[in-house]
Amino acid sequence: MDPYKFLKISPNPDGSITRLAPTPVVPPTAERQYSSDQDKPLSFSKDVPLNPNHNTFVRIFKPAVIPPNTKLPLIIYFHGGGFVFFSAASIMFHDSCSTMAAALPALIVSVDYRLAPEHRLPAAYEDAVEAMQWVRKQALDVDGGERWLREFADFENCFLMGSSSGGNITYQAGLRMLDIDLSPIKIVGLIINQSYFGGVKRTDSEVRYVDDKIVPLPSNDLMWSLALPVGADRDHEFSNPLLNIGSPQHQEKIRQLPRCFVNGYGADPLLDRQKEFAKMLESCGVHVVSIFVEDGHHAVELFEPQKAQAFVKNVGDFIRSTVEAQAPSKASSAKAAI
Repeated sequence: MDPYKFLKISPNPDGSITRLAPTPVVPPTAERQYSSDQDKPLSFSKDVPLNPNHNTFVRIFKPAVIPPNTKLPLIIYFHGGGFVFFSAASIMFHDSCSTMAAALPALIVSVDYRLAPEHRLPAAYEDAVEAMQWVRKQALDVDGGERWLREFADFENCFLMGSSSGGNITYQAGLRMLDIDLSPIKIVGLIINQSYFGGVKRTDSEVRYVDDKIVPLPSNDLMWSLALPVGADRDHEFSNPLLNIGSPQHQEKIRQLPRCFVNGYGADPLLDRQKEFAKMLESCGVHVVSIFVEDGHHAVELFEPQKAQAFVKNVGDFIRSTVEAQAPSKASSAKAAI
């Protein structure tokens, strides 16, 4: 198969690509008065600039109904698309975040990061770090802060979350957050859905689903060649999380990650890499909750409502258990301060 044709892209002489069939984008759902609750959307949303020099922004989702005096967990979310496609405004990710914000409930800060090959990795990781630092700025209430976050965010219970390439970004951003000061916000969990990882050696699931309808192997290889630094192969630290696992220093860094939820589906060509990733985290001492459903293709939760509902329920269970796990430590800290 021709992966360029499958992905509906055309290479340009300057190294960029033309996306021949861009996915529709939708505007945010502005907060306003509605004549009845029946007409009210599940969530309101707004766009806020992140880095004007990079044309990046965040789309914030807030449940339409929030009980008084309620603080909600905050999720910093990274969309999928092989690092090459889509946006925080793409209709399927907008709808998914809107549904999740209301169902969990939570505030969601969806990051519109730079895409490859125009901006190869680590550009997306750098944008993820900027998004975390932006949330920190709101928590510090610099210049008044963003109102929705100031009024409703529980900054001590923040999560990084992503699907596919967004799951990869979640992991890489989690490692990078260990080297920066994010106080007073506290990232207590990583939610990694169908993570997009790679490697030179083929896995059984990649071979078994070589002609997959969502991520066939030739298109998978092409997206990595567009996303990784020029000249790098798939055994690069950005694509293969097992690469440096023999290093005690690297193991120690991974051990410092917060609780992780790893989710996958049985008919995903990337399944084996996701399972290996979960085992690697556990071997380093990370608290891991992993769910691998027997059926379901890559990105199935964007297409099948039942799978989406089950996934959101599992995410909600992970968030609640993680928040509850923080409660004793908060109480101990308060007691020690008395």
